[in-house]
Amino acid sequence: MSQTRVAGTVSDASFPNARAFLASSTAVSGVNVGTVVSPGSVSLELSATPEASTLTLLPPAADSGCTFTGTAPASPVRVAVWDSIAVFSSGDDPLGLITEVLSAGQPGAGDRVVRVYSDSAVTVQGTVGCAGVDPVTYDLKLNPGWNAVEQVTSTGATRLSTLPTTARSELRGQLATPSVTLTLGSPRLEFATTDPVSVSASFNQVGGYSGRIHLSTDLPGLSVQPATITLPPLGLQLAPTSPGTPADGTLTAQQISSRLTFRYTPTTNIDQTFTVILKDDAGREVGRATSAIQVTRPGFTLSTRTQELELAAGSSVQVPVCVSSEGNYQGAVTLSASSLPAGVSVKSTTVTLDGFTCGLVTLSSTSGVLGGTSTIALTGAGGSFKARIMATLTTLGSAVSVTLTTPTVTVYQGLDATLTATVTSEYGFRGPTTLTLGGLPSGVSAAPVTAMVPAGASTTASFTLHASTTATLGVASLTVTSPHLLMSTVDDTTTLRVRPPHTPVTDGALLTPSPVGVWQRTGLATSPARSTLTRTGLTGGALAVTLAGSIDQLVSTDAGVLALSFPGTTGTRVQDDGRVTPLPSLPFTPNDDLATSTDINGLLWFTRTAPGDSAQICTWNPTTGEVRIVDRTGITSSYGTRVTLSADRRTVMILPRYSGQALTVATATGSVTSHSRVGGFSSAAVTSTGDVWFASYNTLSRVTASGTTEFNNLTTGQLIGFDATVPNILWGRDASTVYRIDTTNGTSKAIELSDTSALRAVLNPGGGLYVISYEQALTGPNQAFLSEVR
Repeated sequence: MSQTRVAGTVSDASFPNARAFLASSTAVSGVNVGTVVSPGSVSLELSATPEASTLTLLPPAADSGCTFTGTAPASPVRVAVWDSIAVFSSGDDPLGLITEVLSAGQPGAGDRVVRVYSDSAVTVQGTVGCAGVDPVTYDLKLNPGWNAVEQVTSTGATRLSTLPTTARSELRGQLATPSVTLTLGSPRLEFATTDPVSVSASFNQVGGYSGRIHLSTDLPGLSVQPATITLPPLGLQLAPTSPGTPADGTLTAQQISSRLTFRYTPTTNIDQTFTVILKDDAGREVGRATSAIQVTRPGFTLSTRTQELELAAGSSVQVPVCVSSEGNYQGAVTLSASSLPAGVSVKSTTVTLDGFTCGLVTLSSTSGVLGGTSTIALTGAGGSFKARIMATLTTLGSAVSVTLTTPTVTVYQGLDATLTATVTSEYGFRGPTTLTLGGLPSGVSAAPVTAMVPAGASTTASFTLHASTTATLGVASLTVTSPHLLMSTVDDTTTLRVRPPHTPVTDGALLTPSPVGVWQRTGLATSPARSTLTRTGLTGGALAVTLAGSIDQLVSTDAGVLALSFPGTTGTRVQDDGRVTPLPSLPFTPNDDLATSTDINGLLWFTRTAPGDSAQICTWNPTTGEVRIVDRTGITSSYGTRVTLSADRRTVMILPRYSGQALTVATATGSVTSHSRVGGFSSAAVTSTGDVWFASYNTLSRVTASGTTEFNNLTTGQLIGFDATVPNILWGRDASTVYRIDTTNGTSKAIELSDTSALRAVLNPGGGLYVISYEQALTGPNQAFLSEVR
């Protein structure tokens, strides 16, 4: 491999006789010119210094916006890197690219060989970083002049290294995709009269394209001649050695030159862009060119104060239309309208134009005109010139207007709800009209209703909405349609809320799930201290148990709850059937943080900081009273720790306050694993496989040893936990809404359940959520309801 010459034979592409130039992604150098002899023999001597505009400083200047980290001389050198050879025909048609790579059988086989020019000898080891581009690492010892260098590019980085003197290379070619580029000699076609406009044009045969091309434009009324041009095949003559190459290192197309004649036939004046489209005989597009057109022929333009018009049945409206002269046009202009709907007529008017004037166009309708909206044209005609502007005409025929009387309607799965509409006669309508409710979600139906509307008055009509037991939960916007509906008069702001079945419950505290419903503390008395616990099922049945003392925490078990008091040493096991059993002496202090349920083995996990000891992760056996310390090193402080369990209750998740991490503990082994997310998190949940998902500012992410899964722009609310029966479903909540989050595809469905900002929710051991929601009462306190969401 020569440092100052690129030579060899391209084996994977065939070129005609052509010229060869060093190239990069931003420039082509014209100072060193080589030859390509068909089909692929390349010879390019590197003797001249490349254009000054292609040289850059290494290391970069301090004010360049780039940084350098590494070792380099104090005085920078000027270098240029060229990574390919551009092949051009004798007429400067781009034919393709040739790259130089290391040959097989040596280190780095297949890596790119690039040519680097340096104005001085230099040794550089370091990385250059510039905003918006990938960093480049240099490990080079450059000689003055030209150097052959190995280039390795990977995702997000490039490395340039000095090659050994024994390195061997080969050439690979890539033909340019055959196409045609067109350059017009004028940036804009200017039509001041009806005469055609001719401009010079040059066609560039990219990739050696040859044959007939057909020319057309995308602007109606603008034609081009000749409509067909034949581009000859590129010859195999040897390329000249002194091309006309500009000093800035770019090549200008100089191929097939012609003149194109454009004719614009419409009478309207315009100022816009257009595109010339080039196609082959098969109709395939092979190129295009965009230019501008300006038509300023003598004529006029129209304007109006309003382009939104209304016309009632049996009435007339006068539309002011103004005319502005262009190109010193003078004379009579007739103003009228076209594209009118049935039942509407126009009375034209003629004005005399001398610069600027206005006239009134009268639109009239019959008494039987149908209501609706149409696009019409306001027109002007004078001499051989015509102009028009578009307007929207709304005809107010005999019709009805409809208003939905309530802003919100709620229907529960398996039940019905009523929605009332007020129907009003407009413009003399009388008789029956059928109303249809639109926008209903899946599983909700409402039969059309017919209202008898008296002339000049209003009546009401009621829809019965039925929600099936599987109706889609959530919120939808409802609209009303009618064949007689007056346009733009329906009040479609009524919101439909589809909610699950619910049963009224006594509101309480310490919401705790069980397989047959939820437990709450519904009563708290003093002197003597007594607590009432109530279990409520989804069907409304309630069971109440009264216990001595103040119950401060309920812990879910397989068949009931543990009722605990702080401070104190007494606790009670309450079965779902109401049986009560005393617990062993409680070991807890008010500062201990307990899990919300027992684990798969019936143990209660908690954290504490014992006097004179470190923060601890512990278990308590509610049957024997045994306390076991599981870990003393995983957490630094137990203050304010949240302790929860996975859906299968085999993994404990501990969220120490302010630590920025989540700990998981395998209940079978006691092994502790730390999980964290860069940037922190607001809430977290653990899967039955021990993975932790973090929620933070509408971002849901899972960080594992194998990588990070992240979903952005996802509303999650405060995470509650994973579903007990559908492992990929994660539940979240906010003040009035629960979120069903699919962690497989990163989607979140919001299910609004509460009229107030006090919703409470816990995981159902049988799958889904138990939710306590509230509905606003006209008088007195809000009513609490229990429902289940799956």
